[in-house]
Amino acid sequence: MADNVTLNSMSGGSVVATDDAGAGGQVQIVKLAYSADGDRTHIPATAAGLAVIERGATIGHSSASVTTTVGSILSSASTRRTITVQNLGTDYVWLGATGVTVGSGLRLAPGQTAVIDRSPNAEFFAIASSGTQSVSIFTESD
Repeated sequence: MADNVTLNSMSGGSVVATDDAGAGGQVQIVKLAYSADGDRTHIPATAAGLAVIERGATIGHSSASVTTTVGSILSSASTRRTITVQNLGTDYVWLGATGVTVGSGLRLAPGQTAVIDRSPNAEFFAIASSGTQSVSIFTESD
């Protein structure tokens, strides 16, 4: 199949830039631009002109036991971007800063997961509603 597609060919039509993707059909080609309203600045196709942002170059995982006494589950890290915490226990776990208590902070029900983005210098603490609860922790860092 050839590149490009003519739309509304019965009335002269307009040609849309596409690439033949084989069995996948035609894929429309678009140019990237950024701008204020009523203006446009194209992002050039040269490597020097591209701004590539790579997030999550390093991942980490750990687990923690959370008791009815507040404790740190994750220390601060200047390159960390995202953390994901999952409550693997059978009762509520509360996440927050150093003074988190049962009834304050972010409550995670059993099986529930929380994703916290843009938390590079935060140290995370947790406390359990009862007993000892287990949490799984996943981190993404630059």
